Amino acid sequence: MKRNYIVTLVLMLLMGFAHQTYGQLNLSGEVRPRLESQNGYRALKNDGDKANTFISQRTRINLDYKMESLIFKVSFQDIRVWGTTPQLNNSDAYLALHEAWGEMKFTNEFSLKLGRQELVYDDHRIFGSVGWAQQARSHDLGLFKYEKDFKLHIGIAYNQDKAPGFADYKKYYKAMQFAWFHKEISNINVSVLALNNGLQALNTTTGLLTDEVRYSQTLGTFLKSNVSGIALNGSFYYQMGKDRSDKSISAYNFALNASYNLNEGFTLKAGLELLSGSESKESILGDVKSKSADTNNSFSPLYGTNHKFNGFMDYFYVGNHSNIIGLNDFNVGAAWKSGKWKAGATVHYFMSNANLYDKNDELQDSGLGTEIDLALGYKFNNWINFSAGYSQMFATSSMEIIKGGDKDVTNNWAYLMITLKPKFLDTSK
Repeated sequence: MKRNYIVTLVLMLLMGFAHQTYGQLNLSGEVRPRLESQNGYRALKNDGDKANTFISQRTRINLDYKMESLIFKVSFQDIRVWGTTPQLNNSDAYLALHEAWGEMKFTNEFSLKLGRQELVYDDHRIFGSVGWAQQARSHDLGLFKYEKDFKLHIGIAYNQDKAPGFADYKKYYKAMQFAWFHKEISNINVSVLALNNGLQALNTTTGLLTDEVRYSQTLGTFLKSNVSGIALNGSFYYQMGKDRSDKSISAYNFALNASYNLNEGFTLKAGLELLSGSESKESILGDVKSKSADTNNSFSPLYGTNHKFNGFMDYFYVGNHSNIIGLNDFNVGAAWKSGKWKAGATVHYFMSNANLYDKNDELQDSGLGTEIDLALGYKFNNWINFSAGYSQMFATSSMEIIKGGDKDVTNNWAYLMITLKPKFLDTSK
């Protein structure tokens, strides 16, 4: 409760002194309730299972301040499910700090950004804000930026659970460094990413973390262009090094997407994505594990916005599907936009990238299933948006092996969301 009073006081003081400063102050908010019906979401359900229906909400207060040599941002957010907090409530633990950073501009081209911040690069595949998730994703790091004829960003991070002392760090990376280069060459936008990702080592015998940090490397490029009215983008990433359990990593990710505007407001699109996997087998306990004891061939998208890829039902890479058979995703779709309305439909056909065996060591069909995603949006004005969606999975017996459940029952997911984004104060205007 004391923390809430402090936040309110700071915001009131900043608003009161906004017009007395030489910088530009922007104060904005967001309220985003979302109704979801999960009926086979992320995993196949069993016959007789009931749908999980709930309303979650993200509430944010964003403060941005900009002056000649400094940019500053603080973003508080409250994430909760309706009903989890008692009506006669005097305190809770749902308020959190999503972003808190300052960027020092040494010259017009060179700056240093320090603190908790979102990382978004290219198509969000390796680094993304994960904006669909109510909590979203942010990192604690230092980011060196050079932007003139080209862009070069260098990020350095080191994470710890507490001070002082060396503590186990299971959340994500213990240490991480990356470099991102971007330049437009003729009609092609070219990006190159090099990422060194360090995870605290796991003792596979005891199941406990050790003091050692094991590093994997991700190297790749993202290209984007428009040729004769066809928008194209493609990427290739390769991963190597060691995983947490000391397996050698050799994995890849390849994607190619195209879209074409048939007429005003109507677009056709097609794409494919290949994420390498490890040959895997179903155990007698019903889980699926890699058959290799020495090599990990499963590509990890790491810190990307995975909900954006491979279907909205989040069967793959959204907190699941790691270190097993990988994925081949072939998709086609269409999008329409007119005035304040927009709609889209996409069909995904999923296949395993590596061989999958059942508990009797019999090779299974590579087909995993087909997902249909439908989406509808309406922009009421600059501050109010409505969106809705429906998805359905038509799974195979191979999907049953890796996800459990029953492929023959109806597996679907639907949502309805309202986004309110008011601007309370903007001194630049």
